[in-house]
Amino acid sequence: MANTNTMHTVKDGAAIHPELASPRSLLSDLTQEQLPQQTRIDFGNTLNQPDLTFADCSKVWLQAKKIQVKESSYQKYENNLDLYLLPTFGLMQLKAIDNQKVQDFISYLIDPCKLCVTTIRNLINQFNSILQFGSALMAQSLPELIIICPRQQAKPLRVLSPSEQSKLERTLESQTNLTGFGILFALYTGVRIGELCALRWEDIDLEDETVHVHKTLQRLRADDGPSKTIVKVTQPKSVGSDRIIPLTKRLVKLCKKHQAGADCYILSGNKHYVEPRTLQARFAKITNQLGLKGAHFHTLRHTFATRSIEVGFDIKCLSEILGHSSVKITLDRYVHPTLALKRANMAKLKSVESNATRRPKEKVGSDPNNVTLKSPLGV
Repeated sequence: MANTNTMHTVKDGAAIHPELASPRSLLSDLTQEQLPQQTRIDFGNTLNQPDLTFADCSKVWLQAKKIQVKESSYQKYENNLDLYLLPTFGLMQLKAIDNQKVQDFISYLIDPCKLCVTTIRNLINQFNSILQFGSALMAQSLPELIIICPRQQAKPLRVLSPSEQSKLERTLESQTNLTGFGILFALYTGVRIGELCALRWEDIDLEDETVHVHKTLQRLRADDGPSKTIVKVTQPKSVGSDRIIPLTKRLVKLCKKHQAGADCYILSGNKHYVEPRTLQARFAKITNQLGLKGAHFHTLRHTFATRSIEVGFDIKCLSEILGHSSVKITLDRYVHPTLALKRANMAKLKSVESNATRRPKEKVGSDPNNVTLKSPLGV
């Protein structure tokens, strides 16, 4: 088979070469019995078709993705296709797509669509994945594309200061409702809002002082029925998101105060869930009352990670507690050292500077090549 096409996405002057799956690798770990019959038919019909259109290719690509990704991810892919990709590229043959067409598409996403940079990059990554898939289906390479995406502007994530955190804790601990308990639970464990909403008391082991995070609750589009959306409890974000988190003594005490039946949700105390948007609204009301500007529910997760780093958490341990797939995600996304922490670390250089000023003096008349100096770093 010929090599698949390569798309170079320029990000801040550097080329990115995303490694994307071929159709065979997408389906390699699935047996024929696991694939829906229509998927097998569509897959077979598109193999080795030199005039394959983007619409036909994306249809098979989406079917293959459906059996491999979470329902929420599948719906995002489907929405991206319906709203943006298919109206623009649907009738085009893959081999007819060139740099200018893709660059015009990006300009359209910027204005008049006015999409944020992250959304645009996600769309281009999905578009690239479909082209890679189609190239393998056609058994031929496609024209190389060099795409310039808008610059990603790094935005500082909101983290509660120690004084803001203390203010929030005092307010919530003075209340007796489960909403305050849930907010503190998120602040002391770093769990995501969907994971918190899915927690039942059976997931908390007060004897072992741990919580097992293994589900997430979210509202998704309904495929049928009278309602357009439906709330579902599903598997968490990734394999690493299924985890056991030790509880602090302070949190164990709070859990014992609010504990209910094993099959009850911890946010309601009964068998009825509290969904994320309800909890977000309640949290917004509290932060507004306290004057915590710019704080949203995910701020609790950012704050947990930052406080953990400040007290000297092992990074790998923190990464697993947060449910990340790699330590790099923890460092890049959720760890925000304060100025005080930076100063404390810079102060550690004093010992190096002191040693550097105590080097032995060279003896008069001695051979400088024979003088042994001790490195301030101990090397």
